[in-house]
Amino acid sequence: MNYEIVSVNLSNKTLIEEFLRNAGNSLKKFRYFHSRPIEVIKNHSATLIVLKGKKVVGYGHLDKENNKIWLGTAVIEDEKGKGIGKMIMDKLFEEARMKKINKITLTVDNDNSSAISLYG
Repeated sequence: MNYEIVSVNLSNKTLIEEFLRNAGNSLKKFRYFHSRPIEVIKNHSATLIVLKGKKVVGYGHLDKENNKIWLGTAVIEDEKGKGIGKMIMDKLFEEARMKKINKITLTVDNDNSSAISLYG
């Protein structure tokens, strides 16, 4: 099945809510929304959702905070290892180039081996 990447804003934020409901153990490593309301996306340079048919399977953002742009990605547990994270990251880099963002920051937990291999 093919994947589709869609941009998210406040008018379709329910896609993020669906991602958070379906993400399972992925939220143990991706804690972005633990301390932020979904409305924080209004400050993002880019917010993306990946759909597999009608199912939300991935999320990514470029979040502007002070003078930094933070990259974040997450894929629901049962879709990991299928290249979705790389697809999100590639699309976020494309968005950054279009918006003339030349520096992106990210942090990764030391034990998050799948993210380390993706970003490495």
